Amino acid sequence: MYTKRIKIFIIFIVLLLFVCLLRLAQMQLLSSSFYSDEIAKLKRGGSRPLKTVRGRVLDRKHRALAVDEPKFQLCISYALTSFADQRIVRSKLLEAAQRSNPDEAKAKIQQEIQAKLEDLHQIIDKCTYFGLEHVAIEDRIREINDEIWNLRTYLAWKRNYPNLAFEQAVPDASDRLSLAAEVDIAEMHKSWLLLELDTNDDVFTAQLEFADFNDVEILPKAQRSYPYGSVAAQTIGWVGPPQKDDKELFANDKLSSYLDDEVCGRRPGVEYVCETILRGKRGQEIYDIDRELINRTETQFGKDVSLTLDIELQERIEKYLANCQLNPNCRAPAAAVVIDVVTADILALVSMPVFDLNRIRYNYTTFAHDPNEPLRNRAINKQYPPGSVIKPLILITGLESGKIDPHQIISCPAKKAPKGWPSCWLYNRYPWMGH
Repeated sequence: MYTKRIKIFIIFIVLLLFVCLLRLAQMQLLSSSFYSDEIAKLKRGGSRPLKTVRGRVLDRKHRALAVDEPKFQLCISYALTSFADQRIVRSKLLEAAQRSNPDEAKAKIQQEIQAKLEDLHQIIDKCTYFGLEHVAIEDRIREINDEIWNLRTYLAWKRNYPNLAFEQAVPDASDRLSLAAEVDIAEMHKSWLLLELDTNDDVFTAQLEFADFNDVEILPKAQRSYPYGSVAAQTIGWVGPPQKDDKELFANDKLSSYLDDEVCGRRPGVEYVCETILRGKRGQEIYDIDRELINRTETQFGKDVSLTLDIELQERIEKYLANCQLNPNCRAPAAAVVIDVVTADILALVSMPVFDLNRIRYNYTTFAHDPNEPLRNRAINKQYPPGSVIKPLILITGLESGKIDPHQIISCPAKKAPKGWPSCWLYNRYPWMGH
């Protein structure tokens, strides 16, 4: 009886050991399993977005009207800029004071701080090669540190004492400092813009000057460019920071939703109307706790949009309408449309006055309040009386019906018309002129 119980116990232990070994093998060998994904999600900085490229807007001859051009930025890590933040320095020294050998820990921290500050000063000096003053770079570093520290402080309060004021819940300033320093957020693990590299020479110089600094990198960024400037401005449209309504468009799609530094089409041009086509979709890389790549979602670039416009024809018409020697009403708002009667393609869609698509983001308010409404596309977005454009149709009707012949002269004086004929607009508007 006793032997039987021993055998049952041994069998139970073996089965339990087998289950544990199987579970261990699953966790170790299946790196892309559900559990590895969950661990990666819990790891701060465990994923990296891969930016997309916005599609082009082209005319009928495939000339680019709107295109993303690469721009390069010199970026710096918060891991380095934080050493210029006295709040971070104090928190590190407070942490060192609580260790088993505080004097040794403090000396080590101070040595690290000194080394990092020397690197930071060298970087600031090198940034002056690109036309910036020391104070401008120092201000930018201070902005980075303040933004991240304020967020960490807010989260330290929100997570621990959401129902009390932080100062009331934690009266000691050093304790508040330590709580904020314990908060780890994604913003601490990304690179931050330090300055724009405007030319190829700037990019080359930066690569040489900052090659030995691990906390500085040159990152590409797409910038929307409009090669024809103001031509067809209202039709092409422009891009700007997404507004509240724009963010709702892809709110349920993590890789399509707008990030803080992304742009979207602004009303009412093609950039806005074709946003879902032009935008594309970000990719993503997910890493495990050892920073090994475990999953990658490829980027989907935005698709191109082709218009029926002939941009050179559009440009010629706009120049004609703006030339006061050729057009007496050059300073007045105007519109013109050219249509291919065979295909019904719109070859030109002109609205005057125009604005520079490459500068509109910087002086939008000026144009928005301009009484001539340059942002409005007069060719399609405003109703006007048909005026002279209807006259050829009336003429054709008269000729085909036999009411008039090609040699007949029809005048429109400022006096009442004969019986059976309508009086001219001039007479109807100013009847006193006929007396």
